[in-house]
Amino acid sequence: MRPLTSDNDWRLATESQIAGRDREDFSESEYRPFKEAQMGDYRRMQAAGLGHWYGAFIGADLVADLGIYRDERVARFQAVETRFEHRRRGICGTLIYRAARHFDDRFGIDTYVIVADPDALAARVYKSVGFELTERQFSLYRYREET
Repeated sequence: MRPLTSDNDWRLATESQIAGRDREDFSESEYRPFKEAQMGDYRRMQAAGLGHWYGAFIGADLVADLGIYRDERVARFQAVETRFEHRRRGICGTLIYRAARHFDDRFGIDTYVIVADPDALAARVYKSVGFELTERQFSLYRYREET
């Protein structure tokens, strides 16, 4: 488990993110341009010293990835993804834990922001590696009536 460094690392992470999309909401052709641009932004942010994108590798295969980016002493996890065939093996929790430790050692973070549904698997994974719920986020949507 390590920060991404090469063009190939970033290509693998981009493909992982595309493969992990919600297939009911987006086709690959709709999602790919967005995710390629977003991963390019994250790579530039990493080059500017604002964070890292991390990967968990088995041999040359990237099996899980996530980003952590900061503003001063507050950091936020981004787009945690584990390849479907590698889920339920503890890889994601280990990556979250080790990435946060590496990030904190480098940047001295006071607060990590994690946005996850408190009843979802992601929230349980974060809790299992030592993160605690301190605040809740709520959203309210109002749709216009079609005329």
